[in-house]
Amino acid sequence: MKKIKLFSLVAATLFAGSTMAADFTPTSVYKVGDASTLQANWVSKGQNANYFVSGDTIVFQPYVCYQSAGESNQTWTGSVGGSSTTAEWDATECFKGSTAWFATGSNKAATTRTSRKYFFNVSNCVSVLFLGNPSGDTRSLIANVYELDADNKVATGATAVKFATITGKGVAVGKIEGLDGSKAYQIEVLGNDNSNGQFYEIAFVATPPAADDATLKSITVNSEEVEGFDAATLNYNVELPFGTTDIPVVAATATSPKATVSVTQAEVVEGIASILVTAEDNTTTKTYTVSFTVAKAQSTDATLASISIDGTAIADFKADSLNYTHTIAYTATTIPVIAAEANDASASVSITPADAVPGTATIVVTAQAGNKQTYTVTINRAAAIKHLTVVPFTNGAKGAIDETALTVTAPYFDFTDLPTVYP
Repeated sequence: MKKIKLFSLVAATLFAGSTMAADFTPTSVYKVGDASTLQANWVSKGQNANYFVSGDTIVFQPYVCYQSAGESNQTWTGSVGGSSTTAEWDATECFKGSTAWFATGSNKAATTRTSRKYFFNVSNCVSVLFLGNPSGDTRSLIANVYELDADNKVATGATAVKFATITGKGVAVGKIEGLDGSKAYQIEVLGNDNSNGQFYEIAFVATPPAADDATLKSITVNSEEVEGFDAATLNYNVELPFGTTDIPVVAATATSPKATVSVTQAEVVEGIASILVTAEDNTTTKTYTVSFTVAKAQSTDATLASISIDGTAIADFKADSLNYTHTIAYTATTIPVIAAEANDASASVSITPADAVPGTATIVVTAQAGNKQTYTVTINRAAAIKHLTVVPFTNGAKGAIDETALTVTAPYFDFTDLPTVYP
């Protein structure tokens, strides 16, 4: 039994004594993402984790990997240790979180061998990344994940729920993903029977924090989107058509799929509907309101919002331009289908399609007040593409036409004049 090297007075309070059995396994659990334990400032606080290695009982201390200039320039802090080169280190995936660990001993790598196992107890952890170099083609560095029971212990005979292995020679990252952040796990790192490699670092990725987005993506009234909606605008006024007697139905969609939306409908036609959005964090909320009024007179709006031809909207459409022209291919055999949408929901639209090509489709818009306006779409057919059919030559031959190569070939006998195109 060897003495455990402690690195701070804070760490000393974590253990019953200064010595541990060679097969010691930690019972405390550190919550990944806890600023007092696994965040970058743990280094400055001089704290140590109760993570030990059986066999030599080495204590790990945090050593943070960071990005100095964005994703394209990932940089490691400290020495790579062992036989690894800077080039190997830079080429390896950097642990982007602030939950990284490095072995003690002048920033050198920890040696892995069959007599040494590294234990880490964590909760709120969804994935684990560990960095190492088995240093040989027949060697490997292995990480096993065991679920902890209510006493923060691994049950006797328990099998690993997940594992990952680094094999061969050279620095590499092993990844264990898909852990349940609501459970506590023990991560065990060891080498195979042939191993005497290097274990550099291990990182624990915390469960993503609950989002605080309580904005809406859209609001609809009677299935129609509210005009001018903006997620940052909380209050809206909607005028209902003259004569409306039914209470409007409001619906809304949250920006975040994990936010919840609760709609309180207006109690009367000219009332107020409210929409409460609660973010994923169950703390952040926003309330949107829609106030309704009913138009005092019938609408005289007989304009269109759009015209489409075979499902494609007319690009240069304007509500005050009444006449449009559309040209179809010469070989087209069907008459285009015309559709239109009124600007005012209370207006009616009647479409009379063209009965031939060329021909004209008419769109009559009748406002709520009874006034009408007519739009037209004239359908024309493109001119036929001209083709050469016969090219006569002065020797009486008819040239062979190649429309792809745009050439005409004329035969003639040897020792005769070169023929030309017959005028």
